[in-house]
Amino acid sequence: TRDILKNNIDKLIAAKIRPDGSQRFELDRPTSLSYHMFNLAGFFNLAKIGDSIGIDLWNYKTPEGSGLQKALDYLLPYALGKETWPHEQIKPIYTDQLRYLLCQATVHYEWDESYKQASVKLNTAEDTNGLTYEGLTHGCASRIFN
Repeated sequence: TRDILKNNIDKLIAAKIRPDGSQRFELDRPTSLSYHMFNLAGFFNLAKIGDSIGIDLWNYKTPEGSGLQKALDYLLPYALGKETWPHEQIKPIYTDQLRYLLCQATVHYEWDESYKQASVKLNTAEDTNGLTYEGLTHGCASRIFN
């Protein structure tokens, strides 16, 4: 597993995530923002596997600058409603997916307070029961509430 991940991650990230953080294969979908989030959640899960075998995908960047944090930073202004998504999105995003991404960001990019602030804001704007469950499930409730 370690060798497969180590030998292919550059090609995988470069193929899926552009240097600006957009995800080329998700842009033409009718729910493209949702697919950006879903695909990034998959990368986050892969990064968690990497953690267990000594490979840091959270902070990995291709020579062109593509990486997981760049992909998250690209979609956040749109997912949080600060900017209008410039591509097709025919239904609202699944906010639990966004909570998961923000939760993982608070854990793995803890030096960047903007993820914690976005998570708190998202969860005060909606029913926080979801955060309690999601936060405990994904291990970041204490980081958000402290």
